[in-house]
Amino acid sequence: MPKRKGYSPIGIDLQAGSAKMVQLHFGPKGTSLVGCKAVTFEESLTRIVDQKPEKIVDQLKQAITSAGLSGRRAIATLPAAKVDVRTLTLAGSEDDLEKLLRWEAESYLHYEVADASIDHAKLGEVSAGNEKRSEVMVATANKTYIREVMDLLSEAGLMVQAIDIVPMALWRLGIRLAEELEAPVSMIDIGRTSSVAVILSRGDLRLTRTMARGGEELTSRIMQGLDIDRNEAELLKKEYGTGMAGGAARFGSQDELVTKTEVAGTIHEILRHDLEDIADELRKLFRYFSTQNKGMAVGRGYLCGGGGRLKGLDAYFTERIGVAIEQLPALDVVLKAKNNPDDETGPEYAVAAGLALRVDGKE
Repeated sequence: MPKRKGYSPIGIDLQAGSAKMVQLHFGPKGTSLVGCKAVTFEESLTRIVDQKPEKIVDQLKQAITSAGLSGRRAIATLPAAKVDVRTLTLAGSEDDLEKLLRWEAESYLHYEVADASIDHAKLGEVSAGNEKRSEVMVATANKTYIREVMDLLSEAGLMVQAIDIVPMALWRLGIRLAEELEAPVSMIDIGRTSSVAVILSRGDLRLTRTMARGGEELTSRIMQGLDIDRNEAELLKKEYGTGMAGGAARFGSQDELVTKTEVAGTIHEILRHDLEDIADELRKLFRYFSTQNKGMAVGRGYLCGGGGRLKGLDAYFTERIGVAIEQLPALDVVLKAKNNPDDETGPEYAVAAGLALRVDGKE
């Protein structure tokens, strides 16, 4: 990884209803965390044209100031619903790739290809009989929406160097974890509305998969299953996670006294289908990687994102997938920082930190 000095750009993990920001400092003692901040928007970023979100600009300015973040440079993601990231297996030369990507995009975009910004990164080659084909990660977003987001961030006093994607951010941060590990590693980001998993091997990003389930869906399941409001659902999700047993608690809007074991079993049953779906997607991803790499197996997975903190999720996935899954350590541990050993800034800031690690708008 290239050596750098000074402050990083501000990494902004931008979602429709929130943002998480991280800035790093690269000094003689290594990489350290300058500051981080999470903000929940009073308005939505989903449709900027229809509702000019002036309040978001003010909230971003206040967050940057209160977190002590420096400079104007920034690298941001787009809200998950506004960018399409997928892996395609394509045959053909490098010269044909641009045409192939645009031709493929026509089959899945809900707007004209001419209005799309399409970028790609090669992940490696796979064999199809006697033919070698390229596995390509493709990111597609509407040009107009990209401009709107950049204008919005500019109004907040930021100069956007690049719009990036979650898999690349996870790869940059994952490299720091995988430096001392020989076996392939997975980074699993359980986001608000969707989840993203990547596999790294020997420093390279090899596979990625996006899953249309996130922490917000789990909260909604609990709300519907128990007929309670969002605050109650969030408290139960935080307390019981995947369904851990314990002593006694008051449960539901009826304030009925029940055992924690009963509550845990109920929460587990409500979330079971969604958690099994995510586990199944991860299992398929790991199996495909092994098939394409002569039996090489993923050795470990790290949970990040706000949903990655769900109590018991690491043990649940370990059991269901058969691969050791653990919570991402604090960022200062991942970055091997020496000046803030007690800092506990953790998995929810993983994407923002990976954005801040991007070098000069490249990688």
